[in-house]
Amino acid sequence: LILGIGLNVNQQNGDFPPELQEKATSLREICGEKFLRQELLRSFLTSFEPAYQAFLRGETASVLDYARQNSVTIGKLITIDQGFGRIASGKAVALEADGSIILETAAGIYQKIYAGEIPTS
Repeated sequence: LILGIGLNVNQQNGDFPPELQEKATSLREICGEKFLRQELLRSFLTSFEPAYQAFLRGETASVLDYARQNSVTIGKLITIDQGFGRIASGKAVALEADGSIILETAAGIYQKIYAGEIPTS
């Protein structure tokens, strides 16, 4: 299992490169206040730990159910890039137990994707 999380915490719009200023935001920009990163990290880890322990115990069904219920991707039209190019586009329709995502293309073909980046633009 590889999990990557990125969170812009205290940046202001001018802190982002010009090409990201229309796309990127931060908790500070959204909430109008600065955050203590250590407290934010502590809160996240406290919330994340029970799911991680369940995963280690082999209780993957509950972890997968949680991921499915809280996905911001499932049901959306997305593109997936790998390396320097786009490998797939379509509607994200499912998250599988093996970690893959199922895309339904415009042609109605279902593709199983194991790795890639979903650009925000």
